[in-house]
Amino acid sequence: MCLILSTESMAQIDSAKWEIELGAVISSEENLPFYLHSNVGGIYDYDFNGAYLRGNFSDQFLKKEKSYFEYGLEAYLLNQSPIFQIQEAYLEYNRGPLTFVGGLQGPWRTEMDMISTGEFGISNNARPFPKVGVYMYDYWRLPVLNELLAIKGSFFHGWLEKDRYIERPWVHGKTLYIKIGREKLSFTGGLNHYAQWAGTFVPLDDDLPDDWAAFWDVFIGNGQEDVSGGEGNGLGNHLGYWEFILKVKVGSADVELFNQSSFEDGRSSQFWSFENEIDRLWGVKIDLKEDVFLGIQKISLNYTSTSRQGGPGLPDETPKGVNNYGYGFGGRDDNYNNWLYRNGWTYKDRVIGSPLFIDRSLGEFYFDDFRDYGVSIINNRIQSLNLGLAGRIKSVDFKFATTLTKNFGTYAGLYEGRFKWEGIQTDPNFEYIFKTPLHQTYFMLELKNRPFKRNQNIAAMLKIGFDTGEITNNFGMQLGFSYSGFMSQSKRKN
Repeated sequence: MCLILSTESMAQIDSAKWEIELGAVISSEENLPFYLHSNVGGIYDYDFNGAYLRGNFSDQFLKKEKSYFEYGLEAYLLNQSPIFQIQEAYLEYNRGPLTFVGGLQGPWRTEMDMISTGEFGISNNARPFPKVGVYMYDYWRLPVLNELLAIKGSFFHGWLEKDRYIERPWVHGKTLYIKIGREKLSFTGGLNHYAQWAGTFVPLDDDLPDDWAAFWDVFIGNGQEDVSGGEGNGLGNHLGYWEFILKVKVGSADVELFNQSSFEDGRSSQFWSFENEIDRLWGVKIDLKEDVFLGIQKISLNYTSTSRQGGPGLPDETPKGVNNYGYGFGGRDDNYNNWLYRNGWTYKDRVIGSPLFIDRSLGEFYFDDFRDYGVSIINNRIQSLNLGLAGRIKSVDFKFATTLTKNFGTYAGLYEGRFKWEGIQTDPNFEYIFKTPLHQTYFMLELKNRPFKRNQNIAAMLKIGFDTGEITNNFGMQLGFSYSGFMSQSKRKN
């Protein structure tokens, strides 16, 4: 007879992550400074001043060698209406290079993104809208050409809110990037395409096309008939950008040169032109990896211009004899605005893309009187220069950003309507807020520290925002204290 004794040991593994934060935001004016309300997930109303409590929790489960599930929840208690706000609530399934997502989830952001002004497509300026999709966040190397080629991309379907001119429209989004090269030198080209479509046309109580044929038209950007006197271009409200990236390793530093060329229609979707000025975002990102000067580890410098938008010519061809004043047709792209989807590229009154555009809700704080011409974005023709720095000095992490802008308003504002030649064209005394472009500068400094050596779970954060210029002068700050950690779970080991 043989007696076999077996023993089991219990190992602790960190699984669930959690964090709570208590803080307050104040400003010298009724509305918050730019960097206290922009690119922070649309959490705070423009006029938010007061205390907040934030909590988040995430965990992974059903882990296998090549796959796992993850869920997450983030919520706020705020001194605004509504008091309780769910920011994120999502479920993920990760398998190999693919991530399947459903629910509310904000965009994936790096520290470099946090010191820039966001992208043309989807930045962190608005609250996450509900969606389902599949993402390839990291590049996947193709088994060809000695694995010199790599791809990544995404495809999703989303839903916007009811309280809009077109109720509950859908959002289609897709991206595709192809990279050639390796760590020391690589070149990348990518396309980002988004569209608002379907929904209920409230004035006629009529549902817009939402069948599979309509989806295919949206997917390929196919045209539609003019249903209410506006443009007869693509089905839905389309926008996007081409992006090209050259990445070089210089010593221990990674240097990235990039260009984003935005488009709103087929005419503007060319990513380069020697005949026409293309709206674009140029920039350089430098990841120093080491402490070279004053603790600076990351540098972001970019220039944005959306002032051209195809030129001042009318969007569509007009009957013979109508004067277009020597300009070609197909201009006045009116970024993020649309004649039918009049709330434009916004969600819950926040611009989904670049926070440098001024929407109608924010304009009410800046200007005593203005006309919006029935759309949401009242300033989308801009030129801007942004410098962002991030690093660490001793035990303090810091982020600094400054953005200089020149604001031209919209073509609709200049000419008393997007499809008209009036305003400054016919009246030398015509008054318009942006008749002379307005200059504005925004500053931000954020400091974060873990003040207690014996308890690194506690962090303190101070963020200062300062605006100065011809649009607004404002000062504000945010102070927060957070406590984070892991919930350990027991795992049996034989």
